[in-house]
Amino acid sequence: GGGVFINQDAHFVMAGGSIVGCSAADGGCAGGVYVARSASFVMKAGKIAGCTAPRGGGVYITSDSLSPNHTPGSFTMSGGSIEWCVAYGSGTDDDGGGVNNLGSFTMNGGTIHNCTAANGYGGGISSLRNITIRGDASVTDCKAGTDNSSAIYLKPSNPADRAVIEGGTFRGSIYASPHRTGTVAVTGGT
Repeated sequence: GGGVFINQDAHFVMAGGSIVGCSAADGGCAGGVYVARSASFVMKAGKIAGCTAPRGGGVYITSDSLSPNHTPGSFTMSGGSIEWCVAYGSGTDDDGGGVNNLGSFTMNGGTIHNCTAANGYGGGISSLRNITIRGDASVTDCKAGTDNSSAIYLKPSNPADRAVIEGGTFRGSIYASPHRTGTVAVTGGT
């Protein structure tokens, strides 16, 4: 992570301040925040802005598939903003201008806007695992290079994975991959 890296049961709460202009090296992930196995990041306020990486311009959340005893990383957003972040890679899975989720992402509030996946999926959010969006969360004015997924790209990749949209405001397209093996459920949002 160009700005913050948390791993193995670490817990980070962001209640203000800024992570701005950070970057990950070519071939890396998470310009702003990298949340690895068994770690959790809670964003209540503040901003992650202007960060860049090949994959996960603002935030990258992962699990450790080699160690099944570890829980995936988790990121919970209830306020603040992720803005003007860019995933610029051109390889497979170089997605998620704002957030690239391979763990667990819950968005109860806050804003993701003006983020870009230059050559991949999910200008605002790319999620291949568990995601829940509800409340007054918003994803707006993002851009993606692939498959009309400017706001959100959903591809829950394991049978137990769920992508749930219960609320929120979205300006841009949401794309659910036909190649998913998990569940996508949309019950709210505008």
